Amino acid sequence: MNYNMIALNDDLEGGRKVVEVEIQSDIISFTLNEKEFSWPISDLEFQIGGASKGLIYIKNSNFSSIILYTRDKKILKNEFVVQHPNILKSSKKISGFYNQRKVFYSSLLLFLIALPIVFYAFRSSIIKSIANRVPVEWEIKAGNKLFETLKNQYDIIEDSSLSARFDTMFIPLVNAAGTPDIDYQFYLCSDPSLNAFALPGGHIVINLGTINKIERIEELYGVIGHEIAHVTQRHHLRGVISNLSTFLIFQGLLGDEVGLIGAIGESAGRLESLFYSRSFERESDEIGFNYMKEAHIDPKGMVEFFERIKREYEIDENLLVQEDEMVKDSTQFESTSLDKIKSFVSTHPNIDERIEYLNKRFCDEMVSFESKDFELDKFQKYIQQKIK
Repeated sequence: MNYNMIALNDDLEGGRKVVEVEIQSDIISFTLNEKEFSWPISDLEFQIGGASKGLIYIKNSNFSSIILYTRDKKILKNEFVVQHPNILKSSKKISGFYNQRKVFYSSLLLFLIALPIVFYAFRSSIIKSIANRVPVEWEIKAGNKLFETLKNQYDIIEDSSLSARFDTMFIPLVNAAGTPDIDYQFYLCSDPSLNAFALPGGHIVINLGTINKIERIEELYGVIGHEIAHVTQRHHLRGVISNLSTFLIFQGLLGDEVGLIGAIGESAGRLESLFYSRSFERESDEIGFNYMKEAHIDPKGMVEFFERIKREYEIDENLLVQEDEMVKDSTQFESTSLDKIKSFVSTHPNIDERIEYLNKRFCDEMVSFESKDFELDKFQKYIQQKIK
């Protein structure tokens, strides 16, 4: 059987030359510079080499000035070569190396194929892990920037006595959240719609319409518990990270956060960053419910508020899907009004499913708290005076 090989020799032009090597019985033979060579196989030594260990070198101790090499691994299985014990040992060693390399590259290929699958399977947990490494102070700055943008464009009322009243009312929920590094600040907006929304870092804005239309104060606590959960779970930051490229997310996962932080900074101050995913809304329902229980406030109020939203806006799934698709188009964010933003943030997609979930929890956990002794009418009149 014949093999094309490269012969290395200092006397050759360029130091090398292609030769045809024939293997027969106990001899390998080739012609080099018109001189014929016949090497007994028993005198040969097989080695691997080259930058990628992809070459097989054949050396003869009796002709040290000439070395043959090839990439053709079939030579290791030549019937005449494998018959010699000394060659067989080298052959097995070389074959073992190539088998190990084959296993390595096969494993690497499987890893590269599996990596994006695993990434997307655990994407939410990965993003949460990255968000938790970002200092809370950064979120507070982003929230302050967003609040200034909204305050300058819309009727958000800043009143020290009203803020103090809100602080006193909602302190049980704030304590239940257990985030002492966040200074929650509650504001009233003159918007008559049934809504509220949270900004990163602790700004929570409540629409006048929400306070005017509730029938129990526990409904308002349900709204605030839900919005506080958006803050504690860092939904704004996680949402911004989720919208970044996979490459940047991998950078953050591997600890290279410079590019990630820069990209987050560019996106975090835009109004479109206030949109929360369905999973974030469900998580806020669950955790807000927990905060109400911890604060000994009847969590049925959260259910009642969602039922009120459903009646108020006659929400159906088709409308919500249309809104969901609309807000995915970033070109529409710039022209979207604050009313639309707040509506999407707080009207919660698939509200029937969420009402069912909260009712089930309420029944399964046998939650029972007495209604608060609260003069709602007087509070609503007090709030109305702040608008005038």
